[in-house]
Amino acid sequence: MTKQKAIIIGNCQANVLCRVLNHSKNLTNLFDIEIGQPVHLLASSEVKVIHENLNTCSLLITQRISENYRNSIGLGFDDLKRRMQKDFQIITFLSAYWKGYNPELCYLYDGNNKNISDCFDYHHAVIFTAYTQSMPKEKTVKLLNSEQVYNFLASSEQSFQELQEREKALDTLSSTQFLYQLK
Repeated sequence: MTKQKAIIIGNCQANVLCRVLNHSKNLTNLFDIEIGQPVHLLASSEVKVIHENLNTCSLLITQRISENYRNSIGLGFDDLKRRMQKDFQIITFLSAYWKGYNPELCYLYDGNNKNISDCFDYHHAVIFTAYTQSMPKEKTVKLLNSEQVYNFLASSEQSFQELQEREKALDTLSSTQFLYQLK
């Protein structure tokens, strides 16, 4: 029996999903699962290869990527769907929102509005602020230990709301709805 092709497209979370799915014998007996770079790292030439591969793909597992993402490079959900063969299935998965888990993490951008991500996409806002203000170590540690920095309850509430909003367009829901009702 010839295996069908499944393609996973998404951010860095897609790599983890691919590893998990590759442990499912039921799935790997039916599909060869392909994944490329996370979408924020893809070159336009790699996007063209994805487009070509979608012609022979029978299962697309993707996050709901905006049509104008990266200046409409061709990774938008509707764009990808249009490029697939007739008999195909699409499963969308949630792009997790981490603010409730790590309210201190943020993105930093350079003068060209490009994300600064030399070795990590996220940066510690308190340490960055302390550094830019030449704050002494003792004051930085005191700030890191303050309750204002880690307002987990407010951040968790915002995270649940954000996740609920993101889940509205998904094929399957995560456990956010269930967890939200436990509060």
